[in-house]
Amino acid sequence: MHIAHRSQWPPDQALREHLMRPHWLYVATFPGGQTKVGTAVDERKRARLDEQGALHAHWIALAADGVEVRLWEDRVSQQAGIGQVVRPAAKAAGLTAPIDLAQLAATHQRAVERATEALTGFGEAAPFAEPWPNPRDPAELTTGDIHPYPDPLSEGCHGFSLASWWGPAALVVLDDAPELRWAVDLSALLGHRVEFGDWATASPAVQDALF
Repeated sequence: MHIAHRSQWPPDQALREHLMRPHWLYVATFPGGQTKVGTAVDERKRARLDEQGALHAHWIALAADGVEVRLWEDRVSQQAGIGQVVRPAAKAAGLTAPIDLAQLAATHQRAVERATEALTGFGEAAPFAEPWPNPRDPAELTTGDIHPYPDPLSEGCHGFSLASWWGPAALVVLDDAPELRWAVDLSALLGHRVEFGDWATASPAVQDALF
């Protein structure tokens, strides 16, 4: 689906039906400062961004179909230098870094401006900037240190309480250290069989920053 605009082979019927629907182009910026350009089919316009875990996002163009929007996506990547992928592990790591909300908002705004400039006059694109209403509170990322989750989810036993979701990443609390928050990449569970039970993750010793 993601290379349909560059492929000489027609997609199967289900993909063709999906690609022939209207699609949105968006720019999203994440807590770690990474920015990406992406696409979303019309009926999943908001859900797509909600599940990405962005801090800021704007829809910047509406295309007639999924082939046209991917041409626009490539144009933004090439002309504005904005990538198309931010890995889930990077999203989780971004939650643990010091976050300056004003600086990230400015970073995002510059990316939106570069993207809309790249699209201006390109084919049928008519760029605009419609803000996405973030369902999460960005301020929670600035209230105290957030630590990387101590153990890989791909093996062993894990138990924690969910504090908030940030797309594929989450902030969690461990039973023996309720005053601390940990960022975990939940996408690491994909492909693994999960056995539910009364598990608990032991909190490692951490040293908060002195300055």
